[in-house]
Formats: sequence, structure tokens, C-alpha cells
Amino acid sequence: MTIRDLIGTPFPQMDCFALVRKCYEIEHGVIIPPARAPHDRAKMVFNEFLEEISKHWHRVEKRKGVCVALRYDMNHPKIVTHFGYMIDENHILHTTTDTGAIIEPLSNYEKLAEGYYDYK
Repeated sequence: MTIRDLIGTPFPQMDCFALVRKCYEIEHGVIIPPARAPHDRAKMVFNEFLEEISKHWHRVEKRKGVCVALRYDMNHPKIVTHFGYMIDENHILHTTTDTGAIIEPLSNYEKLAEGYYDYK
């Protein structure tokens, strides 16, 4: 399996963080524990993100094979609520309820990027 095999996976089968986890498993052989916060609870997602980056993730430069944390929710524009996986320096694989898993140019989301992270 490659990460391109994930394209088209419906959101109900795999939310954005589950997609990042699967990409890490496929490309890095790393098993990341599932998120505890439901994807639709923005403040819970953000609090878990803050807890997790202090323990298991470290900030890195933008590059292939890392997670991008996005301030995606317009109702909560200052907090991280969405995640994608950098498939190269210009494209991310991510998923939403409207699209399922898709590859898009990072330039569509770069202003929303809080940072880039790699799992320790």
C-alpha cells in the first residue's frame, strides 16, 4: 500500500488525523496512537494537539513526510483544528467531510498553517 491508495477514502472511514497516522504507518513504519478528541470538537482537538506536540511531536521545516497543522475552522480561526500530510514540498494529502481524502496544493492552505511537525 502507498499513501496514494488512500485518495478517495471517505471522511467517515478516516478523519484528518487518522489519515496522517496511516501515512506515518505506510511511509515511516510508525504507529501513532489515535486521537482522543472527536474531529468535530474544535477546542478539544486543539487542547489535545497542544498536549501531543509537547510529548510526541517536534516542529520541523516544511518538507515531504511530515504533518502540517492547520487553523482550518473559520469558527475558531486562531486554533489548530485540522491536519494534513506533506506528500512533497508543495502538496498535502488531507480529508474533509465534503471531499474525502484528496491531494491539494499546499498554497491553498499555507496561510492557515500553524506549523509542520514530525513524530518523535
